[in-house]
Amino acid sequence: MPQPGSAGPLDALRWEKRAFVVFARDKAAAARQLAALPARGLVERDMVVLLVSGEGAVKASGAAMDETPSSEALRRQFEVAPDVPFVALLVGKDGGVKVRETAPISAAALFGLIDGMPMRQQEMRSQ
Repeated sequence: MPQPGSAGPLDALRWEKRAFVVFARDKAAAARQLAALPARGLVERDMVVLLVSGEGAVKASGAAMDETPSSEALRRQFEVAPDVPFVALLVGKDGGVKVRETAPISAAALFGLIDGMPMRQQEMRSQ
């Protein structure tokens, strides 16, 4: 599992954005997960959503990225095999994995977790 400070495909986001990376062979689960995340909540929390479906291309939303990482690089970094039906990861601004779920997670649960983090608490106080 990647640790803060390790090199990886999401290095360009470090200290700027949180990443929510969804690996989904199951298109219905992917659709449920993406539908559960309101755009406003993603923007407020400086989040990028990356969807890796099967072994294909990565789709990014929520913030502009100079270069979208490959599905292979993301699978390698986060140790997710191509045959896994569904995995969702929250990657903090420090580059560390904060949550790993094998089923879609609600916006309330995800945003609640983020809003409880010290860095997010500091962001909310400074706004």
